[in-house]
Amino acid sequence: MIVYIIGPISGREDFNRSEFERARSIIERHGCRAIIPLDLTQDIQGHRCPAYLWTVAMCRCLDALEGADAIIALPGWKNSRGANIEIRKAKQMGLSISYWR
Repeated sequence: MIVYIIGPISGREDFNRSEFERARSIIERHGCRAIIPLDLTQDIQGHRCPAYLWTVAMCRCLDALEGADAIIALPGWKNSRGANIEIRKAKQMGLSISYWR
């Protein structure tokens, strides 16, 4: 099973990497493959244009979501524009959605 992890990134220290990595570690211990958005954008981190970075990241994330079986939403996802877009798409796709506590 492939689990896509969503959550807040913009404005968070180190793009909230520690929370994404913690969730990934637990999910993978249960035998699932976990995808985090930060894996998809390593080649564009540090780009000078925040709008470019966000747009490219969202395109890549939405593409990756298409290959997922389920998603897990980290705390704070409701305050993330990108995570809200991903939740809407996941619902349209009929994916299982769980909320991390």
